[in-house]
Amino acid sequence: MATNELPMPSQPDINYYPDIVKYQKRTERRLQIEDLDRVLRLGLPQKIDCAAAWDRSIQERPESWLYYLDADDVEEIDQALASFQCM
Repeated sequence: MATNELPMPSQPDINYYPDIVKYQKRTERRLQIEDLDRVLRLGLPQKIDCAAAWDRSIQERPESWLYYLDADDVEEIDQALASFQCM
């Protein structure tokens, strides 16, 4: 009886920082070997429209999602950490 040998599952080669070339190659490879859904499943929204939703404009302006801590913020974090360390 013939059996098909499947490759052992492994973690994808994904780094912490995005790599557009690897992403494009991975996408091309998956499209060739997998039957990926092209539409969202029933019940899922076609678009997420809220302040927390990211879109291309945020990627083009990374400074828009950076938050800089001032001395008061750092002090508050230090106090919270000290409180948890005492528990």
